[in-house]
Amino acid sequence: MKVLVTGGLGFIGAHLVNALVKQNHEVTVIDNLYHNQNPETFPFIEKIKFIDGDIRNFELVNQACKNIDVIFHLAALSSIKDSTENPEYCISTNVNGTFNVLKSAFQNKVKKLIFSSSREVYGNAKSLPVKENTPLNPVNIYGTSKVCGESLCNIFAKNYGINLTIFRLSNVYGPNDPGKYRVIPSFIRKIKNNEDLVINGGEQVLDFVWIDDVIKVLLDSIEKYDNEIFNIGGGKGTSIKQLAELVLSVSKSNVSIKYSPPISQEVEKFIADISKIGIIPLELEEGLKKLIL
Repeated sequence: MKVLVTGGLGFIGAHLVNALVKQNHEVTVIDNLYHNQNPETFPFIEKIKFIDGDIRNFELVNQACKNIDVIFHLAALSSIKDSTENPEYCISTNVNGTFNVLKSAFQNKVKKLIFSSSREVYGNAKSLPVKENTPLNPVNIYGTSKVCGESLCNIFAKNYGINLTIFRLSNVYGPNDPGKYRVIPSFIRKIKNNEDLVINGGEQVLDFVWIDDVIKVLLDSIEKYDNEIFNIGGGKGTSIKQLAELVLSVSKSNVSIKYSPPISQEVEKFIADISKIGIIPLELEEGLKKLIL
């Protein structure tokens, strides 16, 4: 099958592309190398068609969509901090870029589009765990951009007949994550450098999901989950304080935990209800052992 992955050299995208190549799909990737990736360092790069480009460029996206069967739309400014500091880039990429992908998918009669959304669309939900029918109420510009992206997806599905699946991802973690501000890779980098772990607040509760669990669902979505919205998460809550203690325990590190004030744009508590997707996710401690040991 001919597959286009936007953001295919990002953290989740690269894992997905690697899996698609192993399944012998014909893969095209669009990525603007926002994290300064070197394409030549990716083992699959010679087995795919790589386009160094930006989804805000409609003509580039439209050309890339020709003869494509399935699109995985992962390209986005995904950092809350970056989005808060540069809201124009966030909106132009996550909203305008998503419109370009949807319009191109429609014009080129793409069979299916899978959109990577975020648990940030829910904001601070009134009850936990959070079901897919919970009202969307984001608390930051990134979450707002994903709500806009979902709305565009729903309009294109309803008015233009695109077969479209939306996955709202919790905090995904795993190997080769270049995320500068994501908490697990940040903790691991500090431990390797023998630096203290500095956490903002500590009482915030997040839902962590192992990358392989996410990739399996994404691969399955090529043939399943038509015109649906799903949470993908671990289904359990872990406070940042608990996470720091667990990372220190797994790594057998003696660095200290230090605290600073919480960040106002962050969601206070989130646990995904994953009963609809029905996965059995890897336990956080086991995932951390895979990652650290």
